[in-house]
Parts: sequence; structure tokens; C-alpha cells
Amino acid sequence: MRVIPPVVVNDADLTASNVPENDFPEWDIDTTYAADGRVISTTTHSIYQSVAGGNIGNDPTDPANVVSTANPGGTWIYVSQTNRWRAFDGRNSAKTTQSGSITYDITVTRTSDIIAFMGVEAISIRVQVINADTSVSYDVTRDMLDTSEITTFFGYFTFAVDTYSRSALFYGIPAFPGTTLRITIDAGGGTAGVAIIGFGRRKIIGTTLAGTTPGIVDFSSKETDEFGNFVIIQRAFSRTVSFNVAFPTSAYVSIARALELLRATPAIYYEHEDLTHDLITLGFYTDFSPPLAVNTTLATIEITGVI
Repeated sequence: MRVIPPVVVNDADLTASNVPENDFPEWDIDTTYAADGRVISTTTHSIYQSVAGGNIGNDPTDPANVVSTANPGGTWIYVSQTNRWRAFDGRNSAKTTQSGSITYDITVTRTSDIIAFMGVEAISIRVQVINADTSVSYDVTRDMLDTSEITTFFGYFTFAVDTYSRSALFYGIPAFPGTTLRITIDAGGGTAGVAIIGFGRRKIIGTTLAGTTPGIVDFSSKETDEFGNFVIIQRAFSRTVSFNVAFPTSAYVSIARALELLRATPAIYYEHEDLTHDLITLGFYTDFSPPLAVNTTLATIEITGVI
């Protein structure tokens, strides 16, 4: 089991992208917005929806104008990040999408050795590290075709080439401060998509053991009306993983310190760099109480993914 505390990407870091930030018109102080009218702010990289008609002069980037539990009388509802920025918003269910391909150039501000992609819709992902002198120190392209169903000679010739992996890890990237991380997510003639892009320095927690349990918490609504008909409203879901791990007891202090720093911070938790079972999620750990043994300690770490 490993964890990546992702580096935060801000305006100064994201230097180029082929994904336009034009989901809706930019909010204008002199425009009157109707109920359900939507606008964006390129300052907060967010989409907002008007609560009622006659909405004029209310800046949606001002928290006093946004509906919340503490402010039910707001004039705007926050919807999501703009399409360009959804890959960095820390939500598994909101994707950046673009016809053909998605590209990003990101200036690295903290030394990173790994980059993770989740919720991918693509045939390939290319990661490059460009040095300050424009030389390339890393250039790897990963084919996202999922061949896990091919287990026989017959299956090799009858396999339908339409199933692609949802996640990918690139480990060993020499991304140092001042270099540029260039990302290309290619869907060929289709629509490229990605929910999470996260990079940083990995921390090894332990060896993932048998008994590790993946799961899904579905927030969809499934009800029946008075005639017994199902009324289903599909909503977001959260991926959970209960990791069974083993680690040298001598490493406990280092591991505990790393997890303490992440107790209120979303991070990327995954099984191993090969992602054999696609056990990877962005979320929080909810429990780490290992009974320390003499040499090797066994522990269970519960991870709850963010929506």
C-alpha cells in the first residue's frame, strides 16, 4: 500500500491547456440573470447557478452570495469547477472532458516522483518532463487498453478492443521544481476524460495483503411509488478500500507521522504501482490502530473516497 499527498495546482502552475475555460459566460455585474442561469468565474474557476430571476449585481465569488447551510438566502449555487479545472478539484465524480485529447502543461513546484490518473477515458496517456532548457528528461506513453480479460489463446483472437483501464500510474518521473510536467490524454476520435490528476512523492505504508476489501458507497436514490414502480435517480458514488497491510514494526513511527499529516487532507491511496486490482482512490483514511508486534505488524487501514 502506498499514498501520494498530491501537490496543489494553482493558476501560476497550470501554464497551458487545450481545454478552454468557456463553459458559460463570465459573470457580469451589469447583467440580470434569470432563475437557473449559469455563469463562470475564471478567478475561482467555478460554475454558479442563479437561484431566482432578477439576479443582478450579486458577485458569485463572494461567499455571502452563495447558498450554504449557514447562508440559505444566497443568490447563487456553486455547481462545480470549470471543465478545465475539474481534473484538479479533488472530486472523483467530476471529469474534465474534451473531444480528441486533453493536454496540460504544469510547472512543478515540489519534487515529485509519481503521477496518478483516475476516472480516465482514453486510449493512451503520455507524460513528459521538460527541463528549463527545453530538453526532455522523461517521456513515457501508456496504452490504456485493458487486456485483463485475455486469459486464453482463443480469447486473444476474440477480444473486443473496446475496454480501457480507468486508472494509471507513472512512477519514477524526475519532476523537480522548475521543470514542466506535460500531460497528453488521447482518446483518438472519441471524447477524452479524466476525473483526477494527482502528482507528488509517494510514501510506502506497507505490503498489501490478501483480504483487502474494495467497495462502493452509492448515493443514488432508489424508491418505489404507490404502484410499486421504481423511481431511480443516479447520483455520485464513493470508492472505499479496506487495506490489509504488513510493515516492519520499526517503520511505525515514520508511517504514523505521515498519516497524521494526512488526517484531514485528501490523498491518493493505492495498492501498488502495477494496479493489479485497480485499487486506487482519492480520499481519507478513517482508522489506523495497528497492534504493534515484535518484527512485523499487521494492520487494517480504512479509506473512504471523496465523491
